[in-house]
Amino acid sequence: MAPPKGHAPYPGCETGGRPVKYTEEYVSELADDLYKWLNDHNDNLFVEDWCLENDIPEEAVSTDLVFFDKFSKAYSKLKTKQKIYLFKGSLKRKLFHNMAALILSHSHGIYQKSEQKLTGSATDPLSFLIEQADGHTKDLVKDE
Repeated sequence: MAPPKGHAPYPGCETGGRPVKYTEEYVSELADDLYKWLNDHNDNLFVEDWCLENDIPEEAVSTDLVFFDKFSKAYSKLKTKQKIYLFKGSLKRKLFHNMAALILSHSHGIYQKSEQKLTGSATDPLSFLIEQADGHTKDLVKDE
């Protein structure tokens, strides 16, 4: 937003809008640091840990930083490494499979598949109820 009429421009936003917090150079340094952090240890898998170590808000990763190509590639590598670690750890029974499934579903969109039998239709739900009660109606009437 531009300054009010007659007011001097605010430092950092002479052309309007909020000041730019993440510049290309700064985000490039962050991406290099993320690559280094990923390669330092095998257990560096969660971007939240990296955010804590670098004093960066966790939300900034998804709202600001991923729009820079270099950081987006580093973040994509982290997500891929995390997914592979969770799969391998679960298959080798090194990780608790329920927790791995939870992380995979929330962070990677991979869900456990289950089949459900659907009968009837949204336009005619009564046929489903009649089919369920078919053959059981004699139980509803008391013989005296």
